[in-house]
Amino acid sequence: MHILGNFGPGGAEMGVVRLIERLNGLGMRHSVCSVGSDMRMRTHLPKGVPCYTLGIEGPAYGAFFQLAALFRRTHVHIAHVNNLAPWLDVFLASRLARCRCIETFHGIEDERLVLPVWKRALYRMIAKRSDAVTAVSHAARGKLQQLTAVPTAFVRIIANGVDETVFAPFSDPAVSSHVRHNLGLPENACLFACVAALRPVKNHHGLLRAFAQAFPKDSSEAVGLVLIGSGSEGGRLQEEARALGVSSRVYWLGHRDDVAQILPAMDVFVLNSWTEGLSYAVLEAMACGLPVCATHVGSNPDLVADGREGFLYPPGNDDRLAERLKTFYHMGREARRAMGASARQKVLENYSLSSMVQGYAALYRRITRG
Repeated sequence: MHILGNFGPGGAEMGVVRLIERLNGLGMRHSVCSVGSDMRMRTHLPKGVPCYTLGIEGPAYGAFFQLAALFRRTHVHIAHVNNLAPWLDVFLASRLARCRCIETFHGIEDERLVLPVWKRALYRMIAKRSDAVTAVSHAARGKLQQLTAVPTAFVRIIANGVDETVFAPFSDPAVSSHVRHNLGLPENACLFACVAALRPVKNHHGLLRAFAQAFPKDSSEAVGLVLIGSGSEGGRLQEEARALGVSSRVYWLGHRDDVAQILPAMDVFVLNSWTEGLSYAVLEAMACGLPVCATHVGSNPDLVADGREGFLYPPGNDDRLAERLKTFYHMGREARRAMGASARQKVLENYSLSSMVQGYAALYRRITRG
């Protein structure tokens, strides 16, 4: 059973979906439990995968009793928990239900988070007693060690992966024009795309300011900013785009389930987050052959070598982002495509979905045999 704080749209949640798609039925029965009430991603799961929710919002005190009962009732062999918040409850429940416990750490949204000494000691204790602790990247493992003082020797890295056959460049350039036309996007403009929930941690406000600085409303450059995603900041962001005078160049596509059919028609991928783990959005864009412009946070430096697969810049630095956007525009289409080809090659070599699935499958088998 895969346990998450919530099962709404997000990178970790999509990773669980992809893992279940590949492993379900191959001698492994999977299910999903959301501690909270958000279960929007259940529609992406293969048919017949059981889903459960505890419906607990906020601190989940005592959730381990409910989880233990669920584990017993559904005959769970492995409880695989994602990120820190549910880990303690899942660990305690696994001991009560006599099943195995795996923790996978993706990252945190608040880089300023500092845990009290007693909680750090608690996480060290459950890390030593859990059956396995994994992280999605070297950067995530380092952040886990910084937060909890869990020794890195306890943490195995299984990198996120994407399906390079689904996320791939278009073989026919005419398809890009067709996609742009159907979406109402300018066919001959340089399009910067961002796929991210419209939440403060993704810092779309800074992206809009930098875009307006790079390409003022009275400039003649043929450019556009394509925003894919939905969230609480949507209304305020649209107001800001109007105030900055760039609303005619910003295209709001909302939440999309066909991102793999849209990204290859873009020119550059941009992610202006304050913090990231190992971003599925960046991996998917790279697999589609796009160069990346992203903040120097989380695992982004592992994915993007500055000047090779794209450019990095400090988080919160609107001026530097504006410079990078102008650089991408002026370098021309062929130079952007060369960077994008390097980006896709890095995904093929290091971040394939098959490698991720094989890593977790081997871990599940080892634990159940032990």
